[in-house]
Amino acid sequence: MPYAIIQKSYPYKWVCATDYRYNPPHQILSEDAPLMFARKEDAEAEFRKRKVGKGYRIVKVRIEVQD
Repeated sequence: MPYAIIQKSYPYKWVCATDYRYNPPHQILSEDAPLMFARKEDAEAEFRKRKVGKGYRIVKVRIEVQD
């Protein structure tokens, strides 16, 4: 099951990119385009690399295909 990084509080937007022009880096958020990771270990490594703050968490994602 894939994993993604999401905000802990409302409006629960997904992390879709990181802006490294700032220190610490800023997370770019999206309502419908999350970064996806095949393994939780990969998501945790990116979480640390991107210096994601305490306001985010890693969650399992269920993908549904619609016709």
